[in-house]
Amino acid sequence: MANVLGIDIVGSFYSDRTVEDIIYRLTQKPSKLPSYHYLIATENVEQLASSSSSSLPNIVVVKDFRKIKSFIEKKRYKAKIGLEVLISDIRYASGLEVGRWFKEIIELYKFSERYNCQFIISSGATSIWEMISARCFESLLKVCDINSERYWKQLEHWIELHNKLRAA
Repeated sequence: MANVLGIDIVGSFYSDRTVEDIIYRLTQKPSKLPSYHYLIATENVEQLASSSSSSLPNIVVVKDFRKIKSFIEKKRYKAKIGLEVLISDIRYASGLEVGRWFKEIIELYKFSERYNCQFIISSGATSIWEMISARCFESLLKVCDINSERYWKQLEHWIELHNKLRAA
């Protein structure tokens, strides 16, 4: 399905079975070095302060922009964290909520640039029926006035950096 939609990188929750070229989302670091690619994701902003440097999450799913903004401005983190927003959060939202979401996305992108965080926009899909095509992603980036070529290059670099750190 990812090939049909033109999606190069797929993230998935780990379920004891691995597939090559998939980056798995874990909630904590595995006890031993796994043979698959993974990123640690959380919705809990406080986990950035309470985790040891070796088990810091790579991604914080942003549900409350003001809370994450306040936390990061206080510089209570050390790593180049990924700030992820989910398109699924607005799937059934009202027009006003969608407008507010776009405003916050634009602010979050600028904030991420300023504080050396990686802005990540994700479908938030929990099934193949909720996946978003590459054209939809490109359109969202354009509406948010985000240069898509720069965005994809930065994201690719960020993923490669985290894979190198994990292998070390």
